[in-house]
Amino acid sequence: MKTLVFSRQHTRRFRLLYVAVIVALLLSLAPSPLPGTQIPVASAHNLQTRDVYAYFDLDTQTMLDARINGVGWTPPTPLLQVGDELGLVMRGVPKDGTTTGVGGYLDFYIPTGVTVLDAAYLAPVDNVSDGITGYDRIPMKGQSPIAIGAGPVGAKIKTEMIGLTLGPNINGVTEATVNASGLMRGTIAGVYGDTGIFYATHPDTAWNTWATTGGYDQNIGTNDNTVTNNSGDVIVPLNKWDAEQLLAWGAKAPIIAIVDTPDQRGNAPWGLANGVAGPQSGYAWDFDWDGWRASAQTAADMRAASNQLGPWQRIAYPGSRVSKDQAGLISPSSASPPKTPAASALT
Repeated sequence: MKTLVFSRQHTRRFRLLYVAVIVALLLSLAPSPLPGTQIPVASAHNLQTRDVYAYFDLDTQTMLDARINGVGWTPPTPLLQVGDELGLVMRGVPKDGTTTGVGGYLDFYIPTGVTVLDAAYLAPVDNVSDGITGYDRIPMKGQSPIAIGAGPVGAKIKTEMIGLTLGPNINGVTEATVNASGLMRGTIAGVYGDTGIFYATHPDTAWNTWATTGGYDQNIGTNDNTVTNNSGDVIVPLNKWDAEQLLAWGAKAPIIAIVDTPDQRGNAPWGLANGVAGPQSGYAWDFDWDGWRASAQTAADMRAASNQLGPWQRIAYPGSRVSKDQAGLISPSSASPPKTPAASALT
């Protein structure tokens, strides 16, 4: 599951089997400075976040303490029992020198046998009786100020995509992915404008599926699970879907990005490269790497691999936004969306 803050993307799931879980998600992306210090102002396309903690909420801790100290439970009986409802609070903060930006998110992989009953964006106050002790639900924050067109990096040309049109999306919009010369028509507002709480049940989004399916050559007998991104970071993607999208848009090794070959900076044809691509997102389509691998890898095959709805589903949550843009917009780095973004609310 993904929880998106200023854009993009990570949400809830199915029915009760063993343990029912209430997942409460807290994201605080603007920490207060210490007295006498200043936080440097920076602008960025991307806001990387760092997970600070995940812990049981007060009600869950109280319930488990009572069970441990009571007379009805002794080891080795499992502490967690069928039908328990557990509240989990997660927090993330910005890193890498910026306190605002797009693309910040937290992932949480739901254990097998667990049902998510609820999810919320929280503030650490307790003024409302909403069943969450110590926290109150609040709406999602709006999108971060950012260039709403192609941005200072600029759109790039991919002639193989000429002729591919995607749509309609949830906004009813249909657009050509590139113009007649192959210049990509995606925008920062389109790629990063979806905010909210998302979930996915597709097998490729399960924990560790990049490694367990064999990595780049899809052979579990070889050791080729690492991917080098456009920043030079060598990583092992945590799931196969993330790896596939990285290979399409931002990889420098083991291959140069398949679609964003010109610079691997995440430039996108319209409708693509969204971290929460799915039917309730403005940029709803992803890259079908399996289909691409099995094909002759012609221009027609690239277009076919790019014409697939992504796996991410959205829960209705106050303040969530669906990305909406002007396809092909060229804008300088100083441009930014309004405080009330040009996006459709899904509440």
